[in-house]
Amino acid sequence: MSKLPGNAGVSLLGDKSLEFYRDPASFCQQRIEKHRSRIGQPESVYTVFKSLGTELVLGLFLNVRAEEQPELFQEISQLCTQHWHGLISAPVNVKVPMWSSGFSIALDARNKLMDIIKDKLENDKEGFVGSLGSLPLPDSSSAAQHLLLFISALIPKALASLLTSFTLALGGNEQEEARRQATEDPDYLRRVLLEVRRLWPPFIGGRRIADQDSTLMGFHVPKDFGVIYISHAVHRDPEVFQEPDAFLPERWSGSHPKRQLSPIRNLWDVRDKQIRSTEAPPRSLQDCKGSVANILVPDSTAHSQGSGGVHALMGQGFFESGTNTRNEGHEHFLCSFGNGPRSCIGAKLTNVFLKEACVYLLNNFDWCLDPPVQNLEYKWLPVSRPANPPTVTFTQRDHTLIWQK
Repeated sequence: MSKLPGNAGVSLLGDKSLEFYRDPASFCQQRIEKHRSRIGQPESVYTVFKSLGTELVLGLFLNVRAEEQPELFQEISQLCTQHWHGLISAPVNVKVPMWSSGFSIALDARNKLMDIIKDKLENDKEGFVGSLGSLPLPDSSSAAQHLLLFISALIPKALASLLTSFTLALGGNEQEEARRQATEDPDYLRRVLLEVRRLWPPFIGGRRIADQDSTLMGFHVPKDFGVIYISHAVHRDPEVFQEPDAFLPERWSGSHPKRQLSPIRNLWDVRDKQIRSTEAPPRSLQDCKGSVANILVPDSTAHSQGSGGVHALMGQGFFESGTNTRNEGHEHFLCSFGNGPRSCIGAKLTNVFLKEACVYLLNNFDWCLDPPVQNLEYKWLPVSRPANPPTVTFTQRDHTLIWQK
């Protein structure tokens, strides 16, 4: 049996999780196929993608398959949602007849999840959960705590956030050329996904604790103080990303002679003209001077109507690109999943899921907003997505047709 490299000295792969590592594309596609009955009718894509993410996470980490154990799958899914929603509520543990606080419900959900996880660790000898239970971890609760994190509802939400933004970015007839290019050119798809992560990072940001007295842009940060970073602001810093609000996958390509790029739709197009931002979020650390109160949830600018500058050019369908728009080698500036030694350990796994789902969609479907005019104003907590979940209709691609160059 194949083994993952590491310091534990034991295989992390069991009979069922090996299915994913041997062929992640098939692992993802089998679960995507379950939703084919929805083709041809409007669907809330965020809801569908979150369901897909839940199936992937529970199947990989707990060996719980929706088709094999539907009741257990639904129970765990509901408990994960209750656990997460309660944790982000006010931390007040109150129970009275006929009512419990959200935090109290979260604690109850956590206890039930831990019971299920412990039972899995004791009795399931296959797959990831079986191997994790045999690792020499520091204490008896470590494996259960890790699994609770791995099956968190936040992971499917993050995957659903990125897939939703991807479908909105490449949806509609006007994006047919971009979909064709992403289908035929894996590197172009890579650039599209980088741009999706840049403009619509799933998480608002994070914080770091200073391990020594530091100075950040002229501000003294004492040791043990926390510093908050906002991904949205970092990713739209005009000193790093020229035309920071524009959806330009080409910015991630290598240098080449200046040329006219393929038409890319301005995401702030006419169908969203009723949505306007009243105040732009901070774009760089220079805009975040002062108290932490100035570093709050960014206002909703994504998918809203723009005017002038790159928006006018994009509205015409073309953007003349030179070396100044190149960000190849700047991938490390993205902090969609954190950055540095304390970045998310599941980022690479999420990218595998994301890429395979996008490839599957591109190879099999075209899609568009249905109805064509929807309010796509974004909210940013707990993950980024339109506040009103968009509905999209997918249509089966005719593989007998040949893309016209």
